[in-house]
Amino acid sequence: MCEPRRVAAASAHAKQRDVPHLETRRLILRAWRRDDAAAYMRIVADEEVMRHIGTGWRYRVKRLAAAALARLSDVEARRAIARMRRHWRTRGFGEWAVEDKATGTLLGQVGFVHHADWRADRSRVEVGWMLTRSAWGRGFASEAATAALAHGFDTLALERIVSITRPENVRSERVMQRIGLAPVGRTRWKGGAVIWYALDRATWCARRDGTAAQEIA
Repeated sequence: MCEPRRVAAASAHAKQRDVPHLETRRLILRAWRRDDAAAYMRIVADEEVMRHIGTGWRYRVKRLAAAALARLSDVEARRAIARMRRHWRTRGFGEWAVEDKATGTLLGQVGFVHHADWRADRSRVEVGWMLTRSAWGRGFASEAATAALAHGFDTLALERIVSITRPENVRSERVMQRIGLAPVGRTRWKGGAVIWYALDRATWCARRDGTAAQEIA
């Protein structure tokens, strides 16, 4: 049986005011702090990091504006952190700050976003990630996203989680595949083309229970 590990005095749909602190072998997933803004600004100011973030004309206008205004990246960073903290308060889940356990360096973000305007799948909860370029190619995104999925399925008892990206974002698609999501389809969303992958809780549980059985054997 894949029973959810519910937090004390809370159902799967309860609002958690305290962001859960998660640890993996190399990473810490923690709540966002106001003093993360400077490090986060450096991440979102990198054009390569932001190249596949967002879709459609709104995204293009936003990035052009960011290039034109010297301090907009700082404003965006602070607003993004405030938005992620607010998402946790209102939804009971959200995106964690990802920290390198060995150095304490902020590497980026991973976690869940609820998309009210997403209609292509029955689930509107997306798992996503964005890491600084120096963290690419080291398996950090897969490691952090797997921890997020475990929390989503085992603790929050979410029934289905999707992940959405632009078709040309091959690097992100590979992460989706490595963490066990399956391709579902293509559509247009927010004015641009996207592909999406998904994973059901039943599949997650079957894989986890099967792995545990193999370890016991």
